[in-house]
Amino acid sequence: MFKNYLILALRTLRKNKISSLVNIFGLGTGIACCILTYYFIHNELSFDRFHPNLDKIFEVKTVLELDIGRVSATTPPLLGPFLKEQFPEVVDYVRMTKERMVIRKGEKIFEEQGLVADPNFFQMFNFTLKYGRSEQVLKSLDSIVLSERAAQKYFGTVSPINRILAVRIGEEFQDFVVTGVAAKIPDNSSLRFDFIVNQGKIHDASQEDWNTGLNVSCFLQLQNKEQAKVLEQKFQETADMPLRDKYGEKSSFRLFALSSYHLGAGWSSYILEGKSHSYYSLILAGISLLVLLIGCFNFINLTIGSSSSRLKEIGMRKVLGAQKRQLIRQFWLESTLMSFISLFVGLVLAECFMPAFNQLSQKNLQMEYFSAGSAFPLLLGLIVFIGIASGSYPALVLSKFSSIDLFQGKFKLSRKNKFSRLLIVFQFSISIFLMVTTVFLYQQHNFMRQRDLGYNQNQVVIVPLSNIPGESTNNSALFASLRDRLLSYDSIQGVSGSQYGLSSYWMATYFKPKEGENKIAVYNYVDHDFIQTLEMSLLEGRNFSREFLADIHKSILVNEAFVKLLGEVSPVGHNLSEYFTGDFDRQIIGVVKDFHYQSLYDPILPGFMGLVADGKNDNTKYDYAYIKFSGVKLGETLANIKKEFQEITPHTPFTYSFLDETLARQYIREKRWSRLVKYASIFAIIIACSGLFGLTLLSIARRTKEIGIRKVLGASVAQIIQLVNREFIWLVLAGNLIAWPAAYGAVSLVFRNYAFRVPLTVWIFLLAGGLALVMAVTTMSIHSLRAARSNPAETLKYE
Repeated sequence: MFKNYLILALRTLRKNKISSLVNIFGLGTGIACCILTYYFIHNELSFDRFHPNLDKIFEVKTVLELDIGRVSATTPPLLGPFLKEQFPEVVDYVRMTKERMVIRKGEKIFEEQGLVADPNFFQMFNFTLKYGRSEQVLKSLDSIVLSERAAQKYFGTVSPINRILAVRIGEEFQDFVVTGVAAKIPDNSSLRFDFIVNQGKIHDASQEDWNTGLNVSCFLQLQNKEQAKVLEQKFQETADMPLRDKYGEKSSFRLFALSSYHLGAGWSSYILEGKSHSYYSLILAGISLLVLLIGCFNFINLTIGSSSSRLKEIGMRKVLGAQKRQLIRQFWLESTLMSFISLFVGLVLAECFMPAFNQLSQKNLQMEYFSAGSAFPLLLGLIVFIGIASGSYPALVLSKFSSIDLFQGKFKLSRKNKFSRLLIVFQFSISIFLMVTTVFLYQQHNFMRQRDLGYNQNQVVIVPLSNIPGESTNNSALFASLRDRLLSYDSIQGVSGSQYGLSSYWMATYFKPKEGENKIAVYNYVDHDFIQTLEMSLLEGRNFSREFLADIHKSILVNEAFVKLLGEVSPVGHNLSEYFTGDFDRQIIGVVKDFHYQSLYDPILPGFMGLVADGKNDNTKYDYAYIKFSGVKLGETLANIKKEFQEITPHTPFTYSFLDETLARQYIREKRWSRLVKYASIFAIIIACSGLFGLTLLSIARRTKEIGIRKVLGASVAQIIQLVNREFIWLVLAGNLIAWPAAYGAVSLVFRNYAFRVPLTVWIFLLAGGLALVMAVTTMSIHSLRAARSNPAETLKYE
């Protein structure tokens, strides 16, 4: 019996080639999207799961509740030892800072990013060691543990254990002994490093004080995860007290689970990397589900449509004794067979698309068929379900009709089939929904790339200066020497410097007004030429001037947002001490037009700029040099910058970046996701139109004689095309009514994450709907035109 079912199923597939190909392609594409999405989400959910004690590890954050919202920071170095001593719930602690250090191997100089951590780092965090023992590798103050990549870079295939690397600490190189090598760091790790050194070697004992500042990331391992809330309550009467004395009554220490970092909302970490968001997984899952639904709708619709050509076959089989359950099994087998063929096609497509998908998602995913994380068992269940579900409707409906009804043609699957029409409406509503979201995401990405930032980002080279050694922490003399050397070249138009960058963050502080709640502001220290080098707009007052020596310690420039905070029409000439209590003896000499010192995700906060002082005991310094060049002979200009830099500081690696490219990297995520949704929209439209193509073909096949009679009676080609097309056009229009409000809600929800965003204009909705209609009409007209041009004598010769 099964053999007969299989033979009939194969004959049916061969007979209905076009509808079968449309079904297999559409469903296969949906399955491929689901496979890629599964591996993406599986990777997202697996972050940091290789740590056995993951649920017990928490990062301690300093939380300040201010009028603009919650601000979080790192912790004082003394906090970790204090918490372990005071609370039995704390099993252990690890303090860490992230550092970029200069490493010397022989005559070669490198700059690497690593961690400065407590010696028990590898006991709390389960990174596999290729060489060394976890409890010993950081025990000595002069120990250094390398990543496998760094070890190969410095020593090749030779064992690096007990070999020497010189690391610059302050102004001098000190020898470190390689005591361990960490095996390849998993791609799904939030902690990443090239090296780790003992924090006791880098941070001296003077930091063991509550007044040192908030400059260390502290991780705790608790006895169990349920103790976190109880421990936070105990902090209120102990650890929080010195914090409140210094930073205000609303300050506290909070615990954040490492397991919730990667996909969690509401907290960030200075030490952890690769933070994502659960809505990326939801967006991708939603897109894949929508594409799969379109494929399934095609599957059901074409199965129903092709069933109308089998009415006499089914009627004859019922006359010959076929029972209802046998007909149902036949339809189920046919649809399930096609589903399994679609599964094979989907696997092939997924393998082909995986490299491009990895590039878009910035991951290194691989197809795994039989591992613990394989999607294959899930896919098998999905395919069986789709096959049975897709074949159920025509099987149950057709099998219940009598042979007489089927032979007389009383059962129709064309105009009166509301279910098929409803599926077409949903197909095009999904396609239009994806088109609308694609256009808005593309517009938002372009908006973020092209928006006026308040300064000129073009033709500016950034050279990091944080690792240049000087006589003290202040490197003003070195910066001045570099500036004077570079300005001697005709191709260099300006040189400026700042302590904090234009693409990361500025330091935050808060003022205590004489009345009202505390106000937060951000600040940066710059040189005299910062405004003109970056072509910022000075709205009133004057710029910093070398003729006014008092500017170095007494003057500041503020932005428009700071003026609004003060409530003054013109604050120029006023002193901060007039508005705030405390030691704020700084005079406002000018107002700068608001500019984006961070990404467009964030609002522009009140901000001010002061000058980097040149005193040895001053905490201000230059971490970035901004070099404005003319744009001609770029290679020669970069070579000159490198030559002058290395002459000033020969023991520092020369690195650089372009300001416009650095800013663009802030929005690489939007670029990737807009492209991802764009490709999904293309697939959705192709699948929807291919399904409509197949349905139009079936509709014309059922109405061949009607079209022939109409041509005999004088119908024109245009009238025939209109006759066929109007059956489906209104369904596409109905799809717009569903897609537009859904797309508006989805885009509004996504755009809530941006402080600056494009408006939701009506024309984009109309454009997407019109484009879908044009593509649908074009698809249908291909068959309609062929039918309209056919010779009616051929179609009516047997009548």
